[in-house]
Formats: sequence, structure tokens, C-alpha cells
Amino acid sequence: MNKKLQDVLNGSYGNYIMPFFWLHGSSEDILREYMEKIFNCGIRAVCLESRPHPDFVGEGWWKDLDIIMEEARNRQMRVWVLDDSHFPTGFANGAVRKAPDRLKRWSLIERTMKVDGPILGCRFAVHDRFFTETGGFGETDPKEELVAVIAGKRNDKDGCVYYSELIDVTDKVINGWLYMDIPEGNYCLFIYSKKMGAASKASDYISLLEKESVKILIDTVYEPHYRRYKDDFGETFAGFFSDEPGFYNLSGQPYELGKIGDLMPLPWTDRLRDQLCPDKGNKTKLVGLFHNCGGTEREIRFSYMDMITRMYENNFSIQLGKWCEERHVEYIGHVMEDGELNSGLGPGTGHYFRAMSGQNMAGIDVVLNDLQPERDYDSGEYYHYSLPVLAASAAHQNPRMKGRAMCEIFGAFGWSEGLTLMRWMADYMLVNGINWFVPHAFSEKEFPDQDCPPHFYAHGNNPQYRHMHVLFNYMNRICHLLNGGRAIVDTAILFPAEGCWAGGYRPFGYLGKLCLQNQISYEVLCLDYLREAVVEQERIIVGKASYRFLLIDSIAYLPEENIRLLEELYRKGAHIFYVNARPEGLTSIIEGNIPVIEEKEIPALLDESRNCRIFPHNKWLRCYKYVFPDLCVYMFMNSSMVNTLDVAVKVEEEEAYICYHGVENIWSLSKRNEDRSLQFHMEKGESFLLLAGRKKDLPELPKVSGTEKIRKIFDGEIRISTADYNSQECFRLLMTVKNLEDISKSILNFSGIIRYEMEFEGKACRLELERCYEAAEVFINGHSVGVRIGYPYSYNISDFTIDGLNEIRIEVATTLANAFMDPRSMERPVEPEGILGNIYLLFE
Repeated sequence: MNKKLQDVLNGSYGNYIMPFFWLHGSSEDILREYMEKIFNCGIRAVCLESRPHPDFVGEGWWKDLDIIMEEARNRQMRVWVLDDSHFPTGFANGAVRKAPDRLKRWSLIERTMKVDGPILGCRFAVHDRFFTETGGFGETDPKEELVAVIAGKRNDKDGCVYYSELIDVTDKVINGWLYMDIPEGNYCLFIYSKKMGAASKASDYISLLEKESVKILIDTVYEPHYRRYKDDFGETFAGFFSDEPGFYNLSGQPYELGKIGDLMPLPWTDRLRDQLCPDKGNKTKLVGLFHNCGGTEREIRFSYMDMITRMYENNFSIQLGKWCEERHVEYIGHVMEDGELNSGLGPGTGHYFRAMSGQNMAGIDVVLNDLQPERDYDSGEYYHYSLPVLAASAAHQNPRMKGRAMCEIFGAFGWSEGLTLMRWMADYMLVNGINWFVPHAFSEKEFPDQDCPPHFYAHGNNPQYRHMHVLFNYMNRICHLLNGGRAIVDTAILFPAEGCWAGGYRPFGYLGKLCLQNQISYEVLCLDYLREAVVEQERIIVGKASYRFLLIDSIAYLPEENIRLLEELYRKGAHIFYVNARPEGLTSIIEGNIPVIEEKEIPALLDESRNCRIFPHNKWLRCYKYVFPDLCVYMFMNSSMVNTLDVAVKVEEEEAYICYHGVENIWSLSKRNEDRSLQFHMEKGESFLLLAGRKKDLPELPKVSGTEKIRKIFDGEIRISTADYNSQECFRLLMTVKNLEDISKSILNFSGIIRYEMEFEGKACRLELERCYEAAEVFINGHSVGVRIGYPYSYNISDFTIDGLNEIRIEVATTLANAFMDPRSMERPVEPEGILGNIYLLFE
């Protein structure tokens, strides 16, 4: 039998989960208790969240970390550390405040003055006047230096404003005043200066454009941990986690998207000035960073974004990754990859793949109610059809990552987020290529900690903690079966960062949605990796990835060298297609042979790239395929939490097929139709693995009775008792009923355990719940027959029933939402509590 299958059956699978463990400086007893509770969930690693700790990298921190490291060594767990005391990464525990000004964050800012000529003999104020600390006005900010003054003519054509006849007049500035005459017409003066503190956030943060500045973070955070735990590095001490580093260059709301060309402070260093404007007497190109210059702005915008993202890549990501690699630990984390931030500014890094290049895992996060079942429209479209694909793509293309794609998950959805939604989210990530997880979070702060709930243990107050091990063991088992396999993804869509910078593009998720809704897995491929690609047997090979098709979607402009690269790959046999339009060069039009197709042609073009074929079509079915030397593994998921799914599925022909159900850790045979397709009935949110291969490599299944089962509705009396979240073993009888309803209608603001007790006659083989909210454990005659955390709520009870009178006890663990209704929970529908609808018993 396959080794990975043996591992999951005997419980010796690996660990792929490292939850955030928030530290607030609690007592030794609490820290040890929490490490035990985390361990009891089937988790063998933690990622220490340093942000709320009062003494990061101080004596208090080392005291707490020593305790945690001792617990980890004794339990054979591993420890990761978030690499800063403030969010986001880059504060360097405050050390930047004492650093030289040249190592701090500087911005290029613009001030404009409209001038209508002709004007003779006037002067123009170059510096802003500002209030001084002692009152009055000052004219020269000590943290601001003049870069250039440019004059340009304003043109208005068909409602579009652009500037021309640009001249550099910096040499005409004397003591803060510009002396020049303005000819007839509408003109504008563009005054550029570099300034510290121009952005509203992260002014005291390291400069990502200066390698020496990033080293402040290494010296302040990384090195002290190495000195103290050097002998544990690469063993118990696993590595460091960076949390959402980015440029944060906006002067207003720091988390909004900043696109090159917007009026905003731009990350700056003198080296940029020299590279962008090598002619020191002519800096007219700077106007194009902010304004339309009749098309000439495309080149400077691309050059600027290309330079700063390369600086980020080399100074930050690669420098930190190399430091970790030299000390036998790993470097992981994620950036702000939401929406167009993956190729934009603001809190973004300008280029997701460059930001990831030094990491050992590709990272993303899904928080703040961003990903929800059925919500695949508006902003939710990105989280359904783009976000997980980013990390999976980088993981397969970058050899450093060894196929590992990580997601920080579950955070800040509110107390109403229960195990059912958590499992759905985990499955949605898994079926899109994610295979490592950082669940958010365990917090040892006094309950209730209202900082980004839910918290999994909550000092014993979370009723669902008792079943957290079911979720995390399930995730570990599935990750173990998928890690190390080769993902079969035939289709790549070009990562459009360069097109975004130059102007005129469409986000890759537009075509991505079309692919995933047709069971066509796709990945995103950036031009950086294409430069290293080879073409073999008409496929583009990048790292572990192999693509049959590359689609370039609706990009208006690309640098000429990139267009030539694509043409060269096409000449070598790669199947490359422009969708809707052929891009122009930044400064010229390049003719080529790559064909242009319309998007309506894509389903037919990619038809042979489907991982499976289903009848009838269903947009909610997701399918992902991994290949191992001795078997193929398909993950299937009904991503709808509203509708069940009945489909006939055809996959590549193999000798044998079995289905693996990870929560129950059991195997089953799939039903075959006359046309040899597989027939699947999938409940809301249900997922499973289909393993295909030789019979000898698959588990032997026990013979299943072919007797048709009789399904009966339980119609007897049901005794309902409840136990509050803070006294989960103290039950009190609530009522006796025959018809089940939402418990929250009977007890307002209830959170805890709901117990249902009943009796029936006869040797039933299965019990099923029609509707249930949330996790439910079933006991038959005092024996637990299992926990379900999502549909189907179906239990094999055949080993514990007798021909006489049988006792049923069902205990449902609710969320804490009704007891502690928080803002995030109120952003979603609050679900009922307990069992609703019918309880079914099946007899042979």
C-alpha cells in the first residue's frame, strides 16, 4: 500500500499546521496549559504572535519564550516567531527611531501650481510654508529636500488632460523661490521633493529600498533569537514569520490601494532618482509618475515600479531568507495580496512573486469575512477565484518553496465562525492548492479577548474547543496526503503586474473564474519566471510546474523585451494566446505571431485540460489533481453551502478507485455507472479525496452489505438539556419535544452545549441529521460513534445498537456568537443553534 495512505491510517502523518499563539505576558502556568491544549488538538507547531506582548525581545519575552521552548522540546513541537513587535513587520521593535535619517522611509511628494500665462517677472514659492513648534511659519522642513521643479503645458483633448513641453527649471530656484516667465497658455509647475514622514503609517519603519535599513530588523529581532536559541535552530526553533510588510506609502487611509499614476507619496531613495533620471539636468520624466503625458508616462511608471519591487525583493525578502537559510531555519509569511494590491502600492509590495521570492513557503491570508460560501461576486470574487491560486502558483514555480503553499486562516471572522465554516474554508484552500496552514488564533489573554475572534480555546470557554482536534487532525491528514505530489495544472494566466504598471489590463481572476467553474485548474505565471522557463514537448516548464497553455488577458502595454520573450517561447513550441487584444510595447508596436483569441473561445481551447468531466455541469464543483509515482489523488469539493450536488464524473482510467473521507478517516467505494463514470452525491460543503491507481497500492475495503436500507424518521419524544459555555458539564433540562427547532428561540443569548436524548427499538445501522448547527457528537448506549463538523451529519452506529431498546445522546457544541455578539459576526447571517428538521434511522 502507498506509504502516505499507511501513515494516515495508523495516525503517523506529519504536521502542517502552526497556529498563531498570541502572547500577552501571562503566567507560566497559563503558557504551559495553552501549549498542552494546542498539542491536544493534534497540532505540533506554534507561531508566536509577538504583537500584544509588553516586552518583546526583553527579559519578559525571553522568560515566556524559554517556557514555550521547553514545552515544545518535551512535546516534539516546533516554534515559529512573528518577527516584530508591531503590525505590520518593519517596525524593528522601535529601533528605526534611533537610526540615521538615511535609513528611514522617504517619499517623493508632488506639489503643483497652476499658472496661466503670459506672466512676466513673477516668482513662485517652491517650499510649502508650515507651522513651527513655537508658532509662526517656517519655509523649509528639515525632513524635506527639493528634488526637481518642472514646468509643463496643460492640454485638454476630449476631456483628457495631459502635459507636454516639459522643461526642468530646477536651476532657476534661488532660496526657495522659482524665478521664471510663463508664456501664453495654461501651464503647471510640478514641485518634487523627498520627505520623511509623508505617509500616514509606518514612518518609523525600515526602508524596504535600503538593504542596510532592513538589516536593522535582522540585528534587532533575528540575531537576538539566534544568540539565545542557536542550538535549537533548525530543530525546535523552526523560523520566522513576516506579517504583511509593504510600502504603506499613502498619506490618507493606509490600507487603500495605491496605483502608480495616483497622486500619492511614492517610496523614494536617491538611487531611484539617479537611475530614473540619469541626466542630472533633466528630471522631466518625474511628471509621468503622477500625470498623463500623452503616452510617454508608461515607460517611467514601469521603470519605477520595476526598480522598487526589485529593491524590495533583494533588500527584504531575499536578505531575510538568506539569513535564515544560513542558520538552518526557514522564513515564511505573507503580504497584503488582496485584490490589485498584489501588483500595486499602498500597503502592497508591487509584485507578489518578488515579495515571496526569499520565502520557504508561498503565503496568503484570508481574514475579516473576506471568503464566504456562495459570495463569489463583488469583492468576494477575488477570494474565490484568485487568492489561493497566487500562493499555489508561487509554491510550484519557485524551487525554494518545495511545493508548499501556506494560508493564514480563520482570523477575525467573529465568534460566530464555527467549525463548519472553518472546515469549508480549509477545504476551499486545499482544493485550490494550499497545503500548509496558520490558523488564527489561540489567545491566552483574559476571556473574552475581543481582538480578532474567534479564539480556539478561550480559557476553556469556547464550547467548540472539545472538537477542534477533529478539524486540525483532518487538515493534517489531507495535507499529508497531498504534500509532495505534483499538481496537474495545464493552464497558466500571465500575472499582469507589468501591464498594471504600464496602464490597461484586466485582473487574472476574470479568466480564472471561467476556468475554475469549468473544473479547469489554473495558475498564475509571472514574467520573471518565464525568463527562466524552458519549452519541452510544447509545454512551458517552470520549477515543478508544467503548462500546456499560457493566456495573456487584455493587457494593453508590455515592455518590448517581454513581448519578444513571449514570441521566442512561442517559436519554441509553447501554446501562448493573447486574449481579446495584442499588447503594444511601451514606446513602439511590435508585430508578432502569437494568435489573438476572444474569451468566448477559451472553454473549447482548454477542454482537454479539465481535471475531470462532469455531467451535468455545476459551477460549484471544485476538483484538484496531484500525481504521485504510484497513484493519482483528486480532491473534490461541493463549494456550495446551499445546494447538494449529484454528478457523474469521468477521470483518467485507472485499475481501481476508492474515496477517502478525511474527517472520519475512512475509505469507501465509489458508485460506477454503465459508461464507467463515477457517480457522486455530495452534501452541502462536502469534500473527499478520490484515489486512483493499482489495486495493490490502495487499501483493501471491507465488504459492504448489499441489502437495501430502510430509512425511518424518528418520531418519538426528545429531551433537550443545555449547559452554558462557562459550565459545560452542568446540564439542565430545557424541554421535551417531538419537533426540533432553533434553540436560540427558547433561550436568548445562549452559547454552550445542547444535549438531545431519546430512545428507539431495533438494531439500526446509521443515524443521520437533516440540519445541524454546529459540531455534533453522537453517543449510542453510552458509546461515542463520532463527531461531525459539517455535512453530511451521518454516523455509523451498527456496532453499538442492539435488537432491544437503544439510547441516543447527541451533543451539539455551539459557537460563542449569541453570548458575545461582536461586529464581525454581525456582518454575516447568524445561524440557528442545534438540530433542526428530522433525525433519520437506517435499518437493514
